[in-house]
Amino acid sequence: MAFQPKLAGVVVLLAVLTGCSATPGGPSGPSPQQQPDEGAIALSAEQEAALADGEVTHDEYEAGYRRYVDCLAASGYTVLDNGVEYDIHQFGVPAEAVESGDDDRCYSAEFKLIDVEWQIAHEDSSVTARLIADCLTAAGVAPKSTMAELNAQLEENGLTFEQCVQ
Repeated sequence: MAFQPKLAGVVVLLAVLTGCSATPGGPSGPSPQQQPDEGAIALSAEQEAALADGEVTHDEYEAGYRRYVDCLAASGYTVLDNGVEYDIHQFGVPAEAVESGDDDRCYSAEFKLIDVEWQIAHEDSSVTARLIADCLTAAGVAPKSTMAELNAQLEENGLTFEQCVQ
């Protein structure tokens, strides 16, 4: 059985780095309370409740992840859980779950917007922040601590994120 790593965190953080808004309710993202598009997957009541106050707690993040894993299990799939790194769950899903649409259905309904909000709120301790800090260090620049500061340092030193991940 082939597993595919879930790359939502990298995509979200790359969107933040490039200036695209991936924040629900932001300029490019729909608010969870808006009517879904035709064919869109409805959010679970639990995910809606977690997003209602605009802040995702650790307990809400963990509960959303567990609901996602349980949803896939109910469809006959097992998530490859690689633990938590940089405050984010690292996991893979069977290719068959992706191909069947069950991964998208479960992720969207139970965890997706919670995951996005959590990762944005924790961008300063993300894998992306670590990559940029390591890149700056290799270039002889002492990295600062926030994602905004790290991005500014990249620009000030004529570096790009793409150069850092090569």
